[in-house]
Formats: sequence, structure tokens, C-alpha cells
Amino acid sequence: MDRLWIGLALVSIFIIGFIRIRSVLSKLSARIDFLAEYRENYVKLANSVSRSDFSMFARPSNIDPQLYHWLTLNAARAQREVGIFGVGEFVAPFQIYKVRNYQFIVNTLPKFRDDRIMPQEITMVDDILVRCIGYFEEAETSLKKTIANPLKWFQYGIRFLVSFPARILSWFGIISEGMFDSITANGLFKFVSGVVALIGFVSAIVGLITGWDNFIEIVKGWWS
Repeated sequence: MDRLWIGLALVSIFIIGFIRIRSVLSKLSARIDFLAEYRENYVKLANSVSRSDFSMFARPSNIDPQLYHWLTLNAARAQREVGIFGVGEFVAPFQIYKVRNYQFIVNTLPKFRDDRIMPQEITMVDDILVRCIGYFEEAETSLKKTIANPLKWFQYGIRFLVSFPARILSWFGIISEGMFDSITANGLFKFVSGVVALIGFVSAIVGLITGWDNFIEIVKGWWS
């Protein structure tokens, strides 16, 4: 009976892990699609701007209001999706001032309509979007390779179970989604979940094949 429960627990963890991998792949695909669409529309907006002085500024002119509205409507999401790629130090023209932790997408976009905008700012946002899309595509390619590896299913299943207490705190708003992501992305968390996965897998196999009582007797026989 114990072996039956061990077998069911093992299968459940494999299934949870497989579902988690598929879920992460689906989210990555959605993020890539969104950022690709955002960049496409951003490039269209940038191309609609006529440059009166290519050495310094691009003046807002002939801006497509629908494009601008859509980009503004989705600017917060785009900024959130690019994460650390889209935050840095901004240096004003002639180094008049500097701004740290500058969010490039949400702060650059209004300059198309309300202010002068440097060509460098336009290309910087485009570079950020391209860089982030490439990062997600690389992660997606790497994760697709794990879909055929059952051991990875087990690893992701254990990681989900280990992170479940923090996930509950996130669901109830006790910790933010960003804090939950930071916890689960932490190297120590990955190491601990990996050790738990290894111990759990070995324990389950031993329990299924011989049972722990028989295994202990076998080990004792090695030392006698």
C-alpha cells in the first residue's frame, strides 16, 4: 500500500512539473508576441516622425494618433515586461542632469508628442525591446528542450511544491508578485529545490523498488 501511495505521489509530481513547463512556455510565448507587436508599432511611430535636425533632435510631426494611443495604453505593461532591461541612467542633452532608475519606455513615449526627442532615445527604446525579445526567445528555446526530459518535469514539480507557501502569500497579497518572482528566481532557492528534488526522487525510487525497511537491511548487510 505504501508503494502505491509513493507511486501516486511520484506520478503527481511529474504531472505538476509537466504542466508547469507548459504554462511557463505559454507565458513566454505571450510575452514575446506582445513585445514583438509593441516594437512593430513603436517602429511605425518612430518612422512617422520627421527630423528637422538629424544631429540633435526629432520634432514631433505627423504622429499617428491611433498608434500613439495604443502604445501609451500598453506602455506600463511593456515597461513591466522588459524589467531590468528598460531601467537605467538617463543623461540629458549636454549632460545638464542625470536621472537614475529611469524607465525608458514610459518616459520616452510622451516626448514624441509633447517635447523634442533625441534620435538616440528612439533607438535606445528599440534596442531595449529587441534585447528583451531575444532574452525571452532564448529562454523559450532552452525550456522547449526540457519538455522531452521527464527528470526536468520532476524538478519543476518539486520547485512548484517548494514555492507553494510563498505562492499562497502572493495570492493573498501579503507579498507582491515581484517579490515572489525574486524569491523563486533566487540562486539559493533553485539550489534548495534541486537538492529536495534529488532526495525526493531517490527516496521515491528506493521506496518503490525495495521499500525503506528492506533497503536499510541491505545497507546494514554491506557493513556487516
